[in-house]
Amino acid sequence: MKTSAALLVLPALGLGLLSGDVQAVTASAAFCKAIGPSSAFQYSAMGFANLGVDSSSTCVIPTDAALGTTVTMELRVFDNSSSAGFNCFAAVNNEVGNNAASSPITWQSTTDVFVGSQTFTWTVTVPGNVSSNIYAIYCGTIPGNFSVIYSAKAQ
Repeated sequence: MKTSAALLVLPALGLGLLSGDVQAVTASAAFCKAIGPSSAFQYSAMGFANLGVDSSSTCVIPTDAALGTTVTMELRVFDNSSSAGFNCFAAVNNEVGNNAASSPITWQSTTDVFVGSQTFTWTVTVPGNVSSNIYAIYCGTIPGNFSVIYSAKAQ
């Protein structure tokens, strides 16, 4: 509540936010979309589920405020396949679509035999503290068998 009050009061006083003031943004899996045929995917109260065979998707994390120069991105998933795993990558682009991350971002995966919940975490350095960056997480593989993306987060 104190942070929200500061967000309202500081602009009225003509003061901007300090670069250390960061908002967390958690997007529901409703912001995830299938890449390619989407008939095997289903949205539910739990998230974005892959009912069919291994497939790809992207989850955009909408923001309307600057998140700072060091951003932590998270993807919460449930891998329900013992024959394939999640394989995901975080991306930060500027308003014209160019890579805005100045630190390398690596793929993260669950193993083929893993079944259970997993949280992938990436720490990304971006130049400046701008509100126009676009944050997204791309999964090159989402295993089938009702594997689920619960949420994506940037803070």
